Amino acid sequence: MTTLKLDTLSDRIKAHKNALVHIVKPPVCTERAQHYTEMYQQHLDKPIPVRRALALAHHLANRTIWIKHDELIIGNQASEVRAAPIFPEYTVSWIEKEIDDLADRPRCWLCGERREQTRSA
Repeated sequence: MTTLKLDTLSDRIKAHKNALVHIVKPPVCTERAQHYTEMYQQHLDKPIPVRRALALAHHLANRTIWIKHDELIIGNQASEVRAAPIFPEYTVSWIEKEIDDLADRPRCWLCGERREQTRSA
């Protein structure tokens, strides 16, 4: 396995890495959920596949687009750096159960047996 050493990284990559690793509590991005909810509520009379298509179109037309300084490869899923987007088109039941506890959850680290399973996969 090849190991990437920090001293081999360019100054640009080091700066990007440092900016990301200092975000201790990545936020949850609700932008996609808001866009989908707006369209679902506006088109209750339409079939679910049509509502999903309209919601996706609305989200793509209105989502936050950001390009950070010195980025060569751009693209993001959320409205903020390292944010976790909510995908309401799949499921929201877990969010309803855990929304009050999300801010207090410990970070989830890949450790022990799962780390080894991931390496061997």
